[in-house]
Formats: sequence, C-alpha cells, structure tokens
Amino acid sequence: MAFKQFILSLVLVSAVSTVRAQSKFNYSWVSGIFKTYIIVFNGAEMVFSDSTHSINYLSLNGGTNICDSNGNVILMSNGCKVFNKNKVILDNGDSIGGRDYLQYYNGFSLVPQTCLFLPFKDSVYYMPYCTASDTEFDKWMNVSGHDAVFDMMGYCKIDMKLNGGLGKVVEREIPLLQNDTLSKSQMMACKHANGKDWWVLKQARGANKVYKFLFTQDSVDYIGSQNFPEPVFSIFDQGGQSMFSQDGTKYATTCRGTGKVFVADFDRCQGILSNPEVYNIPEQNCHNPLDTTLKETFTEGLAFSPNGQYLYIDMYFNILQLDLLDTDSSTAWYHVAGLDTTWDAFQSYSNMYLAPDNRLYIGNFSNGSKQMSRIDNPDVKGVGCNFCPRCLRMPAAGIVAPPHMPNYDLGIDTSMCWPLENENVNEKENLLSIYPNPARNVLTIESDDLNRRENTVEVYNLLGQVLLSERRKTSSGKIDLDISSLKEGMYLLKIVTRSPQGVNEWVRKLIVE
Repeated sequence: MAFKQFILSLVLVSAVSTVRAQSKFNYSWVSGIFKTYIIVFNGAEMVFSDSTHSINYLSLNGGTNICDSNGNVILMSNGCKVFNKNKVILDNGDSIGGRDYLQYYNGFSLVPQTCLFLPFKDSVYYMPYCTASDTEFDKWMNVSGHDAVFDMMGYCKIDMKLNGGLGKVVEREIPLLQNDTLSKSQMMACKHANGKDWWVLKQARGANKVYKFLFTQDSVDYIGSQNFPEPVFSIFDQGGQSMFSQDGTKYATTCRGTGKVFVADFDRCQGILSNPEVYNIPEQNCHNPLDTTLKETFTEGLAFSPNGQYLYIDMYFNILQLDLLDTDSSTAWYHVAGLDTTWDAFQSYSNMYLAPDNRLYIGNFSNGSKQMSRIDNPDVKGVGCNFCPRCLRMPAAGIVAPPHMPNYDLGIDTSMCWPLENENVNEKENLLSIYPNPARNVLTIESDDLNRRENTVEVYNLLGQVLLSERRKTSSGKIDLDISSLKEGMYLLKIVTRSPQGVNEWVRKLIVE
C-alpha cells in the first residue's frame, strides 16, 4: 500500500523561540497514519515535496525516529518494525514482539511510548520496546474479563555502519522483562550523568512500580525497581506518557483514566527516584454541546516546560498547566485550553513533546488531522504561555502525535559521580571475575592475582560513597563477600591488590537483586 509523503519544513518565525537542538538527533519529526509526514525544524520556509516512498502503518500514536548529525532521519520505528532512511524495513528489523499481537494488528502500533532509539558512538543504536507475548495475547482474545497487559520488554541493537550505511539489526528481541505486568505506554529514557549512557524507566500496570535499566555502549543491565504507594494506574493504559525534565532532574508519569500525576526527583548518577509527589487532576468540563454536565479527569499525556517549572497535562478535551513551585493548589493550576476546534471536528488530545524550537506540540489521538496545536511560550505561567490552536498545519489529514524522543542533548552533570572517568568500569580485562552477577547474598571474587597479597575490597554506590570495605588475604584465589546488607540496585566493586611487585586495581559493575 503506497501513500503520498510530504516533507514539511517548519517555519520558525517567533523571535522568542530559540532552537535548542545541538546534536540534531531530534531535528526532524516523523508522524502520521495513512500519510507520513516529516517535520523539519530548520528555520526554512514552509515547502512541500512529494515522495514515491512511504511507510505503511508507521504509527498511530506511538512511533519514534532519530536523525543523524545533520538532522536527516535515519531510523524510524513503531516498536514492531524498524525502517531505514529510505522508509524500507531495516535488515533483520521486521516482526519485533509477540507474534500473535503483530499478526492481529498487522505490525501496526496502537500505543504511545512503546519504543525509542538510544544513540551511542560508532553508529550503534539500541531500541528498547514493549509488547504482549503470545500467551498473554491469547488471554486478550479468549478469556472473558481478562485485564489485557503488556507482559514483555526487550531490546534490539542496531549497527548503522552495515549495509552501506542503511544499517542492520545485529541483536534482536533480547529479553529484559518477561511474564510481568507492564503498562502499554509510559516508557522514557534519560541520559546518565556521564553524558554517554542511558537510563530507561518503564512503568508497571496498576501499582506504581518503576523498572530501571542502564544502557551502555556494550551492555544492558537491569538495575532493579522502585515502588511507590501512589498512584494506582488505570487499566486504560493504551494512553499515557512518562517524561523527564530537560535537565534530567525531574520525572513525571500518568496514564489514561488515572486522574493523577506522579512527579519525583531523579538522580542521573544512581538512577534513583526520590521526593515523590502525587497531584490530583482538577475536574474539567468535556465541552460536549449534547450534554454540558459531562466532566473529565482522564489524563492522556504530559510534558515539562524547558525550564522545568511547569508541567503541562492534557486530557481528552482539556490542557492544564501545573506550577511545580507553587504550593497553593488554588493558584498552581491553570486551565490552558479546552477544544482546539468545533466539537464535530475535534479528535481528542494525546501525547505532547517539546520541539527544538522550544514550543510544546500536542498530538491528536484519533485517525489523523491536518493540524496540531501547540504552546508557544511554555516557560510562562498562565495565559502568557500562549496556546495556539491548530497552528501547525499540513496539506492533508494524517498527522497524529509527535514522535517519542528523549532529550538527546543532555550533557555531563557538573557534579560528576565517581568513577565516571575510570576505564576499568568497561571491564575489558579478564584477569579477574566476579560471580554470580546479579547477586543477592554472597559474591565471589576470583583471580590468581589475589593469592597471598594484601587485598582491599570496597563497594561503592554510584555517588562514590563507600558502603562496604574489607581487607582480605587468600591462598585460593577466591574471596567470598557478604553483600546481604545491600539493597537492590547497581553498585561499583573496587578491588586493589598490593604486593612487592606492585599494585593492581579493578572496578566492576555489581548488580544486587
């Protein structure tokens, strides 16, 4: 099935809008159903051109893409398929996820935030994704009253140097979580404080449980989870959104039907959420002319302002602004907008994202529109945020929501966490091994270099704080370390051996489960 593709260069005419993209990984946005739009944030005049290529069923509401250093789209996905810059399925990039789920929906993503791209050096990209296993999908179809969930999370690894720069999926469908109860939406990434690795946070369904993963150049580690008493997320999780603030210090999430928003501080060194806050959504009118008494608290999406002070939340029929620094609930909330068009033409709001022009763009939930609304001054409180209804205009219907993208330009944290500069963390030397890893109660450290030497073993958290420190001698080349006092998470193990011949030092990642 071939569709016409338009390439739109977005006009950036506002004097107060500053293009924030540096890496240009998010310089172009791909969005659309029935038509595939590429929106380019380059300050040029608005032009349209035709293309003989199109992407069948790229995304209803959950797609992602990433650009090269020049802002040209090189990868696109809906979590079920990966496409290259020619809009062709990448080598080994077809049929990702539960097979029954893929077959039923024809490889067509129905859910936001099911996948994203994480760039690394040497043209390596990771793509985490979520899906439903065949066993779970069978329950969707055949078990009356079954609460349909996503129960699998995995990742693919892509090498864009292969196939003449068109790329290849070199590792596919590597499991991260299985037989679990996961939200269909609510997955987001934040760059580690070292400026090169990535944290990925994924919400569970129901209970507010946050799964955490650390993606590095050569490995993907499960770092454990955090549990919070509130909120309990709705079963209507086919709509929802998790986001980090632009500086990576705040995390927020919600899903459809919850009526609440969860906000917490985020530590980019340790990947730890703290100081949780739960906000109840003020009831809003649905603006239904057939029944003016209808109210809503159903949330769809959310996004931070560039300065992180304001959190914008959209619902089916309304958009709200929350001032996170205002402790007075009567003044902290501002109603930004209701419908952006007439009741008959309105298609409901969905996920929202900050663009390179520092404007906030609000997606459409239904089957594609000719327009997308935006907030022109999201760093301004109240009416000054300037809601612009349906101001991004396309030549024909088809655009849905902005693509799912993290902040690719977040750099190194100035409060460096130890030992970001220590190359031994890369584990390139094989002279020492630790096992099991992940571990729970006892960790074994083994190396011939431990024999008859003064050995110091230390365990650090990712802030560089010493949690365990022991001096040991051994004649067997093995040291058993009691780690039962450590909580679930990732740590750094430092081993130093001293002898008349010199000093050896290793640093290894340790996962406690």
